[in-house]
Amino acid sequence: MAQKLNAEKSSFETQLRGALAHLRGVEAVVEGRADIEKQNRQSQKLWAACQCLTTAIDKSADQPRPLLAQLTAIHEAAAGDPLVSQVLKSLPEEAVTRGVINEENVRRRFYKVRRWCRRVAMIGENGASPWTHLLSYFQSFFIFDSFDPRKEGELVDVENANTFDLLARADYYLRHGDLELATRLVNQLRGEPRNVARDWLLEARLLLETRQTANLLTAYAAVLGTAGVD
Repeated sequence: MAQKLNAEKSSFETQLRGALAHLRGVEAVVEGRADIEKQNRQSQKLWAACQCLTTAIDKSADQPRPLLAQLTAIHEAAAGDPLVSQVLKSLPEEAVTRGVINEENVRRRFYKVRRWCRRVAMIGENGASPWTHLLSYFQSFFIFDSFDPRKEGELVDVENANTFDLLARADYYLRHGDLELATRLVNQLRGEPRNVARDWLLEARLLLETRQTANLLTAYAAVLGTAGVD
């Protein structure tokens, strides 16, 4: 009788251990799915916050507006993610507190800057005489700068390119949506034209850096979502 009871007890314990193991397996699966769902929700929230930042950048008015609200939303959606925190810290403070102007307005401002740069093309870093100022002004009306990469090639000899060459190329690439290359070309201006373009360069660089940050964070959010699905 005792032997039978021991056998039944052993069988019961074996079944119990099996049931507990199965239960732990179910719990692990449930917890794993919960973690994945939590990660998916976080990535979706982060992606949505990044989209709000992108919209704020693209639809910003001629007068910039602070991006603190959008960046705070990204920080909260990231839930302390170290990569997101590092990227946000790298953003220029001016973009956070003052904001940026969008590419349309940067382009519009460029045409005003280009006109004034052409008028002072003969003025060097150390200034010039009133006569040179006058001559430079009139020269701008008689030089027609144009650039067609199909004919002239896209390489720029910066050392030998003058103000008119650089502005013509910058204008071409800006009209074709390449703000980064246009900014690099304007950055090669020398003398008084560079002084005239200084504020425009600051605005263009600020926009490029901020937009690059938004694109990076959006791509990261998308990767997190993909990882959650996998």
